[in-house]
Amino acid sequence: MVKVRHEKLDKEIDIQRVIGTYTQEKAGPTVIFLCGTHGNETSSVFAIHEIFKKLEQTQPDINGEMVAAFAGNLKALEQDVRYIDTDLNRGWVTKRLKKLGFLTDEDELQGHEKKEQRALIDVLQKVIGRAVGEIYVFDLHTTSSASPPFTAISDTIRNRQIALKFPLPCVLGFDEQTKGTFMNFINDMGLAGVAFEAGEHYALSSIENNINFIWTALKLVGSIDEPQIPDYEKIFLLLGKEKFGSHKIFDLTYHYTVKEEGRFRMRSGYSTFDEIEEGEHLADDRDGPVYAPESGRIFMPLYQKQGCDGYFIVREKSEKWLKLSERLRRANDLRHLTELEGVEKHPDDEHTLLIDYRIFTGIRDQLHLMGFRREMRKEDKVIITRRVYDVNAPDLEKLKTMESLPESFLKEQV
Repeated sequence: MVKVRHEKLDKEIDIQRVIGTYTQEKAGPTVIFLCGTHGNETSSVFAIHEIFKKLEQTQPDINGEMVAAFAGNLKALEQDVRYIDTDLNRGWVTKRLKKLGFLTDEDELQGHEKKEQRALIDVLQKVIGRAVGEIYVFDLHTTSSASPPFTAISDTIRNRQIALKFPLPCVLGFDEQTKGTFMNFINDMGLAGVAFEAGEHYALSSIENNINFIWTALKLVGSIDEPQIPDYEKIFLLLGKEKFGSHKIFDLTYHYTVKEEGRFRMRSGYSTFDEIEEGEHLADDRDGPVYAPESGRIFMPLYQKQGCDGYFIVREKSEKWLKLSERLRRANDLRHLTELEGVEKHPDDEHTLLIDYRIFTGIRDQLHLMGFRREMRKEDKVIITRRVYDVNAPDLEKLKTMESLPESFLKEQV
């Protein structure tokens, strides 16, 4: 049990790893919420705490085996710091990506966060082991800069089907520009899931946004019917109160990685989804000014001391592009790619391609259409891979083995 405090709320609560569960042992989905992966992101912890108080008070019918909520980095939450030794959201290594070379032993968590990860794996495995239907994972976060609420997903058809039901802007492509995140790990296992960013870390509105998102998620995946949620229509409208013109889908196209922690400084005044121009002076680091390499919208600019993600750039995608992408992926016909000069299938993995670097930029959007996003340069080739469970879910019994974990990690659990 640890104490977590929210300064603006002027409130302190006691929590443990599993903040709460709620089930009436009926058939249906298993819904998992992860909060407090970063210790300075306490809004979701307080939101989950309030949700479970309301569940116990009202006792709504639930169409599902259980609802579970995990607190991520307990020690960091207690100390109100992002992490203790290493970022808990950057060290989730899977067997397949390790074998292909996208992740290595060096990417695994170290120090205190390794212990937190083992504890999370343990409770995750127990919940999956009890599941009898579809499993959904929602990873709750906040940002260091002012931001409207939004969702972010690894770009699979299954994830899109969930995320696009929310009245929120959705960002595709985190799996391309970041590695070792919890949601990458979840999706590589074959679970569907959505990350939610509720707003600035300490804004009271971020707690409200998290509460509204959680209720909405429970309704959208079929856990709780709408009449069982008080003021659901109002909750849904409040969640989607900020609009972005006719677009709500953004593709993440650029990621600035901090070269030396503590030396990076964003220029003041930027908020997520602000429009920026190529060449705009965005920040300063140890080497001097940092300029935008392309036009678009700035995404999650870094305004805290800890963290390696300086900022991202996103661009709008059309509904037509999304529909074409889904049609092509369901057909799973790669001939328009593999018959190109300079493209070949990976000899050891059917979901991975080897591409001549000289043609890579020219066919990148075609690759994204088919779900190929995670890339790595090796000599004159680009190795690029896609999710195994893009369109279809794995067998539930296969999921329960958690075979995506590295063998070394599984041995540590024994």
